[in-house]
Amino acid sequence: MGLKKKNVLTEEQYLLFISGGGVDGNADDAKLADQSVRIFTNTTGRPLVYLDQCGDPVESVLASYGLFVNEQGWLMSLANRDAPTRIANVLLAPGGYINTWFMANCATSSLVQLYRSAYTVEAIYGNKAQERSGVPQLVTNTKGGVRTQVGMSMAPALWLTNFALLYTLKPEIAASMPAYWAPIPATVADAILKSATGQVPYSLVASAFQ
Repeated sequence: MGLKKKNVLTEEQYLLFISGGGVDGNADDAKLADQSVRIFTNTTGRPLVYLDQCGDPVESVLASYGLFVNEQGWLMSLANRDAPTRIANVLLAPGGYINTWFMANCATSSLVQLYRSAYTVEAIYGNKAQERSGVPQLVTNTKGGVRTQVGMSMAPALWLTNFALLYTLKPEIAASMPAYWAPIPATVADAILKSATGQVPYSLVASAFQ
């Protein structure tokens, strides 16, 4: 992919970036970036927590499906228009938080490596996939002749793009991304596809994942 560990952020730079510190730091943008990192790495040992109808905390681990549950208990694709991981695209735009912060905090080499890596090409294909997938933001994967649905983040181009971004921030975090995709249970995929927002209450479909 064209990524070398020597060119990623240092531990000090990473902590400043994720907290909104350093030159041109921004607490709101940093919070969005941190939320996205947590969602992308919602794998074994890194659960997300939401409150159920009784106000009790419940853990979920769904990244391998390309799905996550937000703090309000709604299940959706990581590319859903309301997902922090989708909204965070603004951080990558020219003049966005990532470009601005990296250049102002002695991390230009990390930025140059990212744009020279497979990230740039894969991001183009990832954007095309998102444009074609409409509100649900699910894609079809086939294994053993069986067609199933997964969330957009588990499509190859999106996975590689996100991996490159997380690796640039901190390789150990990128290593926590899902290593394998898992098919969304058919009943859950149907519910997401039929939803006007691409979101469904997780409490109604949680049992399908067990």
